[in-house]
Amino acid sequence: MARYRITGGPTGDAGLDYKAKRAEVGDVVEDLPRDSIKWLREQGYVELVGKDSDAAEPTEEVAN
Repeated sequence: MARYRITGGPTGDAGLDYKAKRAEVGDVVEDLPRDSIKWLREQGYVELVGKDSDAAEPTEEVAN
């Protein structure tokens, strides 16, 4: 299961309320609502952490 770190959104200090729970900036959660993850990532409220983060986040290769 994917794990996400709460990053605080545009201001960097916003926690999340979801499923009758509260997650603060820096918390790592695994149970975010599936239909919200894309929006939360695009808006900067969460980031993928762990071994899955490299595969899910394409990186730009630098040519030497």
